[in-house]
Amino acid sequence: MDKVWDLKVHVDGRHTLLLHQSVMCAFSGRLRAMATRETKAKSGGGAEAASMCVDLAGFPGGGEGFDLVAQFCYSNGRLPPLRPSDLPLVHCAAAFLEMTEEVRAGNLLAQAEAFVDVGLCYWSWADTPESVKRSCLGGGGREWWFDDVASLSPPTVEQAMQLLGCYGVDNKNLTLTRFLLHYLPRAAALRKVDDSGSLVGLADTAVHGVAHSGSGAAFSCRGLFWVLRIVSAVGLSKECRRKMEALVGQMLDQATLDDLLVSGDGSGVYDVGLVTRLVRVFVSSVGEEEAGCSSEKMRKVGRLMDKYLAEISPDHGLRVSRFLAVAESLPDSARDCYDGVYRAVDIYLESHAELTVEECATLCRCLNYKKLTLEACKDLTRNRRIPTGVSVQALSLQLQPNALRLLSSSSISRWVVADGEKKEALRLSLRRMQGRLTELQMTCKGTRGKTRASSGMAAKGSKSLGGRGLPWMC
Repeated sequence: MDKVWDLKVHVDGRHTLLLHQSVMCAFSGRLRAMATRETKAKSGGGAEAASMCVDLAGFPGGGEGFDLVAQFCYSNGRLPPLRPSDLPLVHCAAAFLEMTEEVRAGNLLAQAEAFVDVGLCYWSWADTPESVKRSCLGGGGREWWFDDVASLSPPTVEQAMQLLGCYGVDNKNLTLTRFLLHYLPRAAALRKVDDSGSLVGLADTAVHGVAHSGSGAAFSCRGLFWVLRIVSAVGLSKECRRKMEALVGQMLDQATLDDLLVSGDGSGVYDVGLVTRLVRVFVSSVGEEEAGCSSEKMRKVGRLMDKYLAEISPDHGLRVSRFLAVAESLPDSARDCYDGVYRAVDIYLESHAELTVEECATLCRCLNYKKLTLEACKDLTRNRRIPTGVSVQALSLQLQPNALRLLSSSSISRWVVADGEKKEALRLSLRRMQGRLTELQMTCKGTRGKTRASSGMAAKGSKSLGGRGLPWMC
């Protein structure tokens, strides 16, 4: 008497089916190969098949999918009654078990594909999205295939993009763009010499895809900075770099300090040149009329640049010219008050004690003394790191009748600009302050700034300088 069963199948460790090898192996190339290996191992190639136990981990559709396959095999190749929502399970299961025409004519994979061709003419509209939804179950998310394809070499991915008509400026597919942004960091880490050209081409393709997506709709400002970091690490053509910087620069008013802290290229801790270019793009994008007035967007970027200047000031690799390039990249109308810029200048001078008097004076060129509060101006005159000539110039401009008076709460009652005798008394008082410039003053040493500078600079996300106190002398 024949055995009741000679094939035990465990599906995903949760379902067990007792079947017959002769029935299942007649349609499944995968099970047939496994049975052949098992028979040779146990009987030395004898004709009689032995009982076999098979574990199928990750089987498409789990136990439900395998049950449909078993029904097909035990019906001698006739499809069981199927709903449109069952089709993805059957098709994937047939592919998994290698139920192809090479194994047997009219096999499950071919019949499943034919079922689609015929069924689409008769399915209701409600059936179609249901089958698509079913096919996505267990797929690990809408980008489940990214990791599978990421193992391909850059030249292969490049050829695939070309065949799809989505390479270079022709890339208008957001999904493929997201795949490239997922793929490029991994490919760059494993790059070979021969892959450099392909990686640059793929990075350019990603930039064109981001630009075509309308950026703001698909990518936030932080998302664009993320894209910029990825493609910059791989390498970009000059044209695509300009395009990417234009996209980011137009949204600079939505950026945060963390976004701007992009690693430098060796000349400094941060890429100051990039931020300078982004600010120029922003100023150009808002237009001359809006740039000339104090718009909210412009003031927001002005406050952001003040924070950025304070953050980068302790960097010993930051030259005076680069500091000035950032500080002067915005029009004067972007700042209602220059106390933030003065704070950054003071931190820079404290961290770069080797500067000459001429370099210190050049650095102070970015200050608008008329827009300093009287409290900040008072501190400037007492600051031993500020050249005497700069202090005199600041005081003289503060005393001009048309100077903008910005009084802090602690100095309003003590610093009131009046006419006649009161103005003369103020001049004498300020001159006495100037005479005390040579005296040693007790100042707050900005210890966090020195710690960051001496330790080679901390991680980009740090905001340690944001809370640094000013060495006010009041």
